[in-house]
Amino acid sequence: MRIKQKLISGFVIISLLVGLVGFLGLYANNHIVTSFEKGEEHFGSILEASNEVSSYSKRAQGHTMLYLTLHNKTDRKKAFDRIESLREQTAILDGKIQDPDALRLLNDTKSLTNEMQYTIESLIELHDNEMEKNGTFDFKNHEKLIRNLDTTASRIRQNGLALVERELELEEELNHAAELKAAQFYRLVFLISIIAIISALIIGLLFDRSISNPINKLKNAAIKIRNGDLGTKIDIKSKDEIGELSNEFNEMAQDLHKSNDEIISSKEYTENIVNSMNDSLIVTSQHGTIKRVNKATILLLGYTEEELIGKHIGLIITNADKLLPDKIDTDRKNIIKSIETSFISKGNKEISIIFSSSVMYDKYGNIQDIVCVAKDITERKLAEDQVAKSLQEKEVLLREIHHRVKNNMQIISSLLNHQMENIRDKNINDDKINGNKINDDNIIDIFTESQNRIISMSLVHEKLYQSRDLRNIDFKDYINDLSINLFQSYNIHSGNIKLNMNVEDILLDIDLAIPTGLIINELITNSLKYAFPNGMKGEINILFRSMNGNMLELVVNDNGIGLPENLDFRKTRSLGLHLVTVLAENQLHGMVDINRIKGTEFQIKFRGIKS
Repeated sequence: MRIKQKLISGFVIISLLVGLVGFLGLYANNHIVTSFEKGEEHFGSILEASNEVSSYSKRAQGHTMLYLTLHNKTDRKKAFDRIESLREQTAILDGKIQDPDALRLLNDTKSLTNEMQYTIESLIELHDNEMEKNGTFDFKNHEKLIRNLDTTASRIRQNGLALVERELELEEELNHAAELKAAQFYRLVFLISIIAIISALIIGLLFDRSISNPINKLKNAAIKIRNGDLGTKIDIKSKDEIGELSNEFNEMAQDLHKSNDEIISSKEYTENIVNSMNDSLIVTSQHGTIKRVNKATILLLGYTEEELIGKHIGLIITNADKLLPDKIDTDRKNIIKSIETSFISKGNKEISIIFSSSVMYDKYGNIQDIVCVAKDITERKLAEDQVAKSLQEKEVLLREIHHRVKNNMQIISSLLNHQMENIRDKNINDDKINGNKINDDNIIDIFTESQNRIISMSLVHEKLYQSRDLRNIDFKDYINDLSINLFQSYNIHSGNIKLNMNVEDILLDIDLAIPTGLIINELITNSLKYAFPNGMKGEINILFRSMNGNMLELVVNDNGIGLPENLDFRKTRSLGLHLVTVLAENQLHGMVDINRIKGTEFQIKFRGIKS
């Protein structure tokens, strides 16, 4: 017989027995509950009405006496209302009471109710007549009726209490009968339950022989396989599913043996790859506990594998807690790449490394381990230090070159200044000897302009060797120094000509700074010399700002007499304006525009990075 058939047969037998037990138990329980509920509903209403009969008779008597005493018409009405309520409660009892003794009490109560109503009506009528005639009511004249009222009310109350007592006795008898019947059902349920338990034990023993014993053999064989005995086989000859399972188990054991050999080979292959790596490989838990290291790590640090396994990675890496990913993210981007740090060897020696780590997840998305790879960069660091030292030496040399160029330009400027002094002295001497003065002002102007041009270029080199990076110049500071030098060169006092600067913090390299500085030198010189003749007062404005698209804008204007309308600054023979055009368009690859409204304004636009 197949296991399925065995299980179904046993299940059906036990289910039938259990179902019979449950049905009988449910029936007995419902019977008891129904009996109690019916008794509660039946006797509850009778008990409530009986109590109300006693209450209404007493209150009807009380309101009657209050009316006779206080003459309040409200009490008169309430007395008749209580009689009516008393009749309603006896009507309820009349429809539910079935016991002969209780019916006798109920009929007596009805008669007494009629009598009580008659007595109350008589007393009230006598009261009303006397009050109308005499204005007072004399109780002594009607003591017989009053005593009759009291006797009637008392008997009604006693009947109500007697009804309550009788109905309670009947309810208790009914409940006792229901309990006896339920006890009979429970005994039957208990007997069938014993039969069901015995049947279940017999079926269990049969299943144990046909199912449990073979399963125990399978379990013992599985334990042997778990302990490494992959050659284990079991011999079960039954023709049910257990026999089929044993055959499949034997084939599985054979496949496991084969797969285990393949896994061992694969593991050895992986071990060879890991240990042949030149870089250090460290596998840690998510908390940084070392679980695996390769041969390169052991050779580099001087530890044995046993000394590292189980230790925190902070033992061998500085700032390890900051280098390991501290949590799993849903996008699996928790990777640290190429961070420079240091190993700490067993001898407490720091070894420079490039460190990378990434989180390894299982197929369910849970963190499994953290894989860390470190590359020894000691030789590279030595090379970098040598390069840095070489760059520092070249930086010092470059500063010295800029300093020497600046000094040489200052020497040239001094020579030009000395030459101008000689020309002035020659004019003075010739005037004394011959009485005539040679007009060399044009020559002095040429020397002055040349000197200022040299100073503008010298100032670029001065700012470069004073800057930090030797590549860029703070041009705002440069324009300020250049303007001061030009005003001093032409002996211009701030009282006559005012200089206004609106210059942004812009950095220029030497290829842009020198032509831009020469342009500013020429434009300020031109304004100082020609824009304000005969001591005329005015202003010179310098605007230098950045624009969109890496463009720069230089604007130099004055509010002087302006250039002649027919003067074309691109074709003039003036060296200064010719230099402005050549430097702006050929050196800076920019555009030059002129505005002659309210003086002279030159607008030059060029790119911040030289093309």
